[in-house]
Amino acid sequence: MSVVPARPDMSHSLDVMPATARLYGRAFATLRRRPGKTVQVPPLDVRIAAVQVDPARLRAYRLICGFEDDGNLPLTFAQVQAMPLHLWLMLRPEFPMPLMGIVHLRNRFETMRPMPAGASYDIRARLVDGRRTHQGCEFDILTEYHDPAGT
Repeated sequence: MSVVPARPDMSHSLDVMPATARLYGRAFATLRRRPGKTVQVPPLDVRIAAVQVDPARLRAYRLICGFEDDGNLPLTFAQVQAMPLHLWLMLRPEFPMPLMGIVHLRNRFETMRPMPAGASYDIRARLVDGRRTHQGCEFDILTEYHDPAGT
């Protein structure tokens, strides 16, 4: 897999989706990270073009979660499909926190229109809005899907 820094603000493009099992294996190495009291979440960004859904994986997801096959992606499937990109961002050396111990607090989904299951999508995931709270540090991962026409 090649990683191409696109801009000096830590934006990258990948040519293939990272393998999740391999990423989970690398998560243990982040236990050595010691973020300290002043944690800053860097503006990391990763993109991958023309991602297609594996029909067998989508079929299994629908079966497990109880989604009917209406020809479109369940919105939550898009999140699952992008998870390797989220892990990839948090495994970057610029990301200051160990992955073990990070707690997932919430999801928010928005869609502008149905996403046909047979289409390919350009996916962008980025770390945004790092902030200190009374319970520690929070940050958001914003994930966007665009069809090849850019919509």
